[in-house]
Amino acid sequence: MSFLSRNLLKNPAKIMQPPEHVIRNHDIASVRQDHLTGDFCLTDLIGLCAIHDLSSKQTLQRTEPEQFFKLRSTKEYIDVICKQEGKTKKDVVKRGLRKGSPTWIHPYLAIDFVSWYSPTLKYLMHQWVLDGKCRVRDEGGDLFKEMNTKILEKYPKAEDKHFYCLMANKIADFCGVIGLEGRWNSASEDQLRLRSIYHKVVIDKLDTSTSFNQALKETVEYMNQTKRLITLIK
Repeated sequence: MSFLSRNLLKNPAKIMQPPEHVIRNHDIASVRQDHLTGDFCLTDLIGLCAIHDLSSKQTLQRTEPEQFFKLRSTKEYIDVICKQEGKTKKDVVKRGLRKGSPTWIHPYLAIDFVSWYSPTLKYLMHQWVLDGKCRVRDEGGDLFKEMNTKILEKYPKAEDKHFYCLMANKIADFCGVIGLEGRWNSASEDQLRLRSIYHKVVIDKLDTSTSFNQALKETVEYMNQTKRLITLIK
């Protein structure tokens, strides 16, 4: 048994504990977004813009990101965000305390920054801010906790705790998510929504089944039917 599996048996809730960051992928670039605040990593955004402009053979007109924060329009916009949301300037632009640590910026300011630095990515930033991926993660985390509670209520013995791992792995497989630790970080919004549906199915099956194996079998049957339907739709 791997170290990860042993650790999950001791604390099954860690399997789906909401991560600190959601990973946004575009081409070969990855951008971190804070799961709780929605803030974006400025360092990652700069890398995204640079890679995009190089791949599209565009010439960057603004090579110093700090120029953006010196603009009068930027300072005024930060003031507006602070006033509207009751935040401080340090909340809107969170600079790293140590050398080399990343800076995080408010999602609305992130749109403004990308529009200034690489206008062709403006639409992508609007999608990331508005798609609700962080909210879906929260909903999925709550449903996972509810599923775990239901399993523990019905099967309280310690030896039954591997049910958490078994069910979580089955759901990940049917959602097309690969890996173990951190596997949901880069999941699409569709995959996250599908995971929530499966969590609800498990909760329902646990209420009506006489054994965990029966609940698992019925859940897998449902997921197989869903997978076939999704294939037909595509």
